[in-house]
Amino acid sequence: MKCILLLITTVFLFCACSHTIGKKFDADKIARIQKCQTTKSELIQWFGPPKGADTTGKIETLSWQYAKLSAFGGHKDEQLTAYLNSKGKVISYVLGTNFVNKLAQRMESDDPQPAKKRVVDDCGK
Repeated sequence: MKCILLLITTVFLFCACSHTIGKKFDADKIARIQKCQTTKSELIQWFGPPKGADTTGKIETLSWQYAKLSAFGGHKDEQLTAYLNSKGKVISYVLGTNFVNKLAQRMESDDPQPAKKRVVDDCGK
């Protein structure tokens, strides 16, 4: 009986000490993103509502995050950022990892602003 109670307590502590943000990205859907063809509505259908959105000039930026954090030190994280033109079509995208560590590094650095990616809409050319 003590072993069962110990096992249940261990499982409970393990589950309580981890946290997931967002949902894991489907590699098949990432592979389907095509420059000048994939639309904003397709991205939202595939990945759900974006966690971040911004517009600079005629470029709209959408981002999605996935992170699985554990109190025991392990973590996995990814960030998908898509850049769209004024017609709502993807002109560029980036799938990166380790945004948790990069965020911590930015918070510790003298320059908290991340480097801006220069995105050019060449879909109409």
